[in-house]
Order: sequence, then C-alpha cells, then structure tokens
Amino acid sequence: MAFVLETLKGKFVWGRTAWSRGSVTMAEAEALALLDSPQLAHSQGLQQVIFKTDSKTAANAINSPSCFTTELGDIVNQCKSILSLHTD
Repeated sequence: MAFVLETLKGKFVWGRTAWSRGSVTMAEAEALALLDSPQLAHSQGLQQVIFKTDSKTAANAINSPSCFTTELGDIVNQCKSILSLHTD
C-alpha cells in the first residue's frame, strides 16, 4: 500500500508506503491506502483534503451505496465510516 501527499498545485509534500502480511487484491490494497489516508491527514492537521485513487474498483466500491460482504467490503465500509465523520 502506498500514497502520496501533494499540494493543490501538484507539488510533492511526502509519501508513505507499508507492507501487509498475507495476500490482498489490488483493490483491497488501494482501499487500505484510502483507509489510512484520512487518519494520517487528520493527525497532520490537514483540512479540505481530496483523496484520489487509480483503482476504479476501489473508487466505485467507496462511492457505492451498497454494502459488500467481502474483504474489500469490510475495508470499504471502514473507509465510508471514517470519511463520513469528516464531511468538510
């Protein structure tokens, strides 16, 4: 899992990578990065943050009103819960 923090002008600020034991799909890895991103942004005092992903599967799952009963669904539901706390 990895993510990058940029300014609105696209200037690199910092990035983060992490390893996960076991086997995860690409969509699960992307969703895990999206799960970690809001928590890290909050801990850094960042506001008005835009989260992006290059995984159409993860983006569709997070934007879907449906609940999924898969490993990806569990991660997506956690993401939705965290993101709903920070609507600004």
